[in-house]
Amino acid sequence: MLAGCPGLHQAHSKSANCLELAVTQHHVHCRTIAAYMKSGICISLLLLVVFLSGCGSTQPLFLGGTWVFTITPSGSTSEVIQGSATLTQLGNSIFGPVTFSGSGTSCGTQGMMSGTVNGNAVSLHLTQSQNTLSLTGLVTGGPPLTYNASGKYTASMGQCLQNGGTGAWSAFLTPNNASGF
Repeated sequence: MLAGCPGLHQAHSKSANCLELAVTQHHVHCRTIAAYMKSGICISLLLLVVFLSGCGSTQPLFLGGTWVFTITPSGSTSEVIQGSATLTQLGNSIFGPVTFSGSGTSCGTQGMMSGTVNGNAVSLHLTQSQNTLSLTGLVTGGPPLTYNASGKYTASMGQCLQNGGTGAWSAFLTPNNASGF
């Protein structure tokens, strides 16, 4: 019965292992379960890569809480400003009140901090009266331990907050706020 149709004879002998069988005039095409699995694995890996890449976006570190900081001018270690900032974070924006102490605070003890978090980089503005310190730096550490941050700053000219100049800063998130959420 199959003697005049060699393609159909091949199709009949392969059909036991095939999930999909197509017979044309000159060829028999058989798609096995292994071929489907290979395709499924490739598609799964592709979806995993797309999911993990997240289109290039990352969640910002959560840095809300009480930070203790030290600001040291390049020219004078006697004009150090110390303080604490109670920061609130919404997305990658961070802001909150600051209480100052130290010999570099000639305009009182209150100020405001605002800025952004981008990955582990921070860009902050510490403002008191008409003066601003622009701080940039990196955050290290994290849950379950505390976060630390440090970097450099530039001060605007004015009567408060070191009257211009540059220096270094460091800070840490108090342990009771280092939960990461």
